[in-house]
Amino acid sequence: MKKLKNRGDVTPKHKARTLGLCAALHAFTHIYHVALMPLYLPIQSDLKLATIEQATLLLTVMMFSYFTPSYAMGVLADRFNRKKLLATGLAINSLGFVGLSFAPDYWWALLCVATAGFGGSFYHPAATSMIARLFPMGTGRALGLSGVGASIGFFIGPLYTGWRAATSGWRKMSYGETLEQVRRIGAALLRRDLSPERPIAILSGNDIEHALIGLAAMYVGIPYAPISPAYALISTDFGRLRSIIDLISPGLVFAADGDGYAHAIEAAVRPQAEIVVTRNPIPGRPTTLFETLLAPVPTGAADAAHASVSPDTIAKFLFTSGSTGSPKAVINTQRMWCSNQAMILSQLAYFADEPPVIVDWSPWHHTAGGNHNFGFVLYNGGTLYIDEGKPTPGAIETTVKNLREIATNWYFTVPKGYEALLPFFRADARLRETFFSRLKVLWFAGAALSQSVFDEMQELALAACGERIMFLTGLGSTESAPMAIARMWQSKDSTNMGVPVPGVELKLVPSEGKLEVRLRGPNIMPGYWRQHDLTAQAFDDEGFYKLGDALKFEDPTDPRAGLLFDGRVAEDFKLTTGTWVNVGPLRARLLVQLEPYARDVVIAGADRDEIGVLIFPNLE
Repeated sequence: MKKLKNRGDVTPKHKARTLGLCAALHAFTHIYHVALMPLYLPIQSDLKLATIEQATLLLTVMMFSYFTPSYAMGVLADRFNRKKLLATGLAINSLGFVGLSFAPDYWWALLCVATAGFGGSFYHPAATSMIARLFPMGTGRALGLSGVGASIGFFIGPLYTGWRAATSGWRKMSYGETLEQVRRIGAALLRRDLSPERPIAILSGNDIEHALIGLAAMYVGIPYAPISPAYALISTDFGRLRSIIDLISPGLVFAADGDGYAHAIEAAVRPQAEIVVTRNPIPGRPTTLFETLLAPVPTGAADAAHASVSPDTIAKFLFTSGSTGSPKAVINTQRMWCSNQAMILSQLAYFADEPPVIVDWSPWHHTAGGNHNFGFVLYNGGTLYIDEGKPTPGAIETTVKNLREIATNWYFTVPKGYEALLPFFRADARLRETFFSRLKVLWFAGAALSQSVFDEMQELALAACGERIMFLTGLGSTESAPMAIARMWQSKDSTNMGVPVPGVELKLVPSEGKLEVRLRGPNIMPGYWRQHDLTAQAFDDEGFYKLGDALKFEDPTDPRAGLLFDGRVAEDFKLTTGTWVNVGPLRARLLVQLEPYARDVVIAGADRDEIGVLIFPNLE
């Protein structure tokens, strides 16, 4: 039995210090009770849990381990030194949470929270009895002050961990870790009888799981098809998604969140196709969790399959926008992607010495994001930060937050993206300093850049880092992987697309008063998947791909001065007077004249007496 000492010789100072330490320990213990609550979603993501309920179960297990030993802890508090019991409990409690921070999987996490809960169970029996013994008079007041510590813990815990959840940084993977997981996933994919006739379809947007599945598929020679999430999340009839699925007949379909994509999958994906999700399996439909693809397995089969991958192996199917009909599946081979990356590096050679660091929002179902940008980082051993923002109201703020944190050395966005960023650059000195501190290249594509945006970006760069930044661009398409033409020098005319990159042959063919662009090279597609008629129409008799864009020489006497974008061949039309309307140049001139009052314009008037213009005002 424990020998009890007379408490009459304990000084008030000693009692106050002990009570204060007990209150602090009480706060510390109760912080952990609620610390996990704001972290449920990050925990689900990091541990690749199928449901949020698995994440919330961690707190349930911890509390079960907390109250179950309470009676036994009370017996120990009557028999042994209570301070030592409190110290022991604190050590075990801390050990559990330190272990949780390094948990490699869910079962380890469950063990750690059970340990933490067991450590926390030491507190109340030992502390309460010790306080009652120290304060035989005024016991209630002393216990009330100790309880204040618990309340402080309950208050601070969610605030702190909520803040940490919002600011804890990026989920990171090294190249070594990526290769290890790619080989495991590749081995799992090989067991599923997938092939060009039964490829992989990816419905959801940019994330690490998307990247891993795509890389694993290419590693073992299985084509995959990233599809615009809008076809599954915004469409109500799923018509385009259904036509794509019917065209490629996937054997496996991946979506990050089963809940978000359930309706689209039920409407468009045949029952025989395997469904893989990162979280939230689809009720009523057999669903595989992504984490099962990562199970440790022998990867010899994956390595053997990788050794058989050739330049003509299909890497992926990328879909055209479908603006003139159903989306076409562009066959992208390993030869296309690899040769195009060599072409890009020949133009941006300094990134061989300083690998690219980019913050990028552009979607991987589009050739700019999925081939040019993702490939640019991969080919040169760079770093890609996946930006969940985009150049739209309500989403550009996320991009700004990321750019305030990460200093890139190469930045890409569409012209509207630069317009959306300008107000933030003007107002935020820290953002300007970070953004321009390492920047070597500003790149735009997809549309013409207004002169005012070009000028202001250069002025901001000059003020922030003392020099102008190269503002470059190029021209290509999904069918060219994408770069075919690039401008590697500053130009006063933002419609100057540059000259063909090494390895690309360019032919300009007169067509309706314009020069139509045609391309040939190792980066050009072999054709459209299962659409032989469209493939035949896309090439001329000499094997040149018909890009559909028109170009003209900036200086007819010097081709090195570059080629100016002259609109789409197919977009031009005639008025009833027989006059041809060149839509591209007219639109560009209107935007210049209407700047800054017009955000965009649409030209109309085919087979009418006069031209009509629909103006979208800039309301900002």
